[in-house]
Amino acid sequence: MPAVADVAFGPYRLDPRGRSLFRGGEPVVLSPYEYEVLHLLVRRPNQVTSKDALIRAGWNDTAVGDNSLEKLVSKLRRYLDAGNLNRYIRTVQG
Repeated sequence: MPAVADVAFGPYRLDPRGRSLFRGGEPVVLSPYEYEVLHLLVRRPNQVTSKDALIRAGWNDTAVGDNSLEKLVSKLRRYLDAGNLNRYIRTVQG
């Protein structure tokens, strides 16, 4: 089985083995849903990811609406950079 590598972006490091996010060595507390969505996004840098793919990543087979995803992404943006909400996660319309 191949090793799962950490993913670094900006001052952050996502640890897939520990299912954790760190900023400068300090842990950032994420819910399991937040972790899974962020993990999908960091595995696909600079790629457009559909809402359906994000919902599947975060909630698996649980039915949730767009509002749940929008709230989760908004939280992730604030965690990552409250001063520039679009620095790490951008929304593409259409």
